[in-house]
Amino acid sequence: MALKKYFIINLALSVFILLAFSSCEYFWGVSSLGILSDITTYNPPTSFNYKLSSSAPSASASHTLSFDFSGETLETYKIVLTYPSGFKFSGFTSLGGKNTKIGFYKLDAGSDKNLEANFVIRAFDKNHAYVDQNKNSKYDSAFEAYITHSTSSSHVLTVILPSGGDGTTFINSGTFNGTMTVKLLKGILKNPRKAGKYTVKADFTSVDPDSGGADDSTDTSPSTFSSTESLTIGG
Repeated sequence: MALKKYFIINLALSVFILLAFSSCEYFWGVSSLGILSDITTYNPPTSFNYKLSSSAPSASASHTLSFDFSGETLETYKIVLTYPSGFKFSGFTSLGGKNTKIGFYKLDAGSDKNLEANFVIRAFDKNHAYVDQNKNSKYDSAFEAYITHSTSSSHVLTVILPSGGDGTTFINSGTFNGTMTVKLLKGILKNPRKAGKYTVKADFTSVDPDSGGADDSTDTSPSTFSSTESLTIGG
């Protein structure tokens, strides 16, 4: 039961992080689990709700993402979230030092309360954070999702879900139903100074169907999926 629960929790986290933190893994509700199954379908959610606590220009707003998902799908290995350069990234440690709480993600399994989860997102350093799924304020590289911030012309948040987030490469897929909510607290991201519409993009990559983890460059390749969300600032 423990493995099954963490599998669902992490998978959901992967989808999450749909927009942002915001990947997620992230699916919910178990009807079947696959052991290196022949599933090649990858079905991240195609719609979601994204809210800022303030849409005022230059505001330091919290970011809340929620979406429903269901169906049979490969797990998620990586999510890349791209914010326009107008947003300002203050750093994961802007709210405090290492292991400071900077957000959370919650999985709602409906009537099955035993499968619900609420985990804290913690700062690792200025440009790195992790989801404290073990609830011990220590990062477990073999299991817990890791988030990296980088900057080119935009702000990019890359979420890696080791082995699809379930801690084992023997499981590469499953069937899930539920709702996921992810939130970044105020102080991490600031709105653009200029009013207008800004597009946030999320690129998802599934686990390798053959390895249950990263692409092993043999046989069937991982699948990809992209989605965008338009945010209005100053409107």
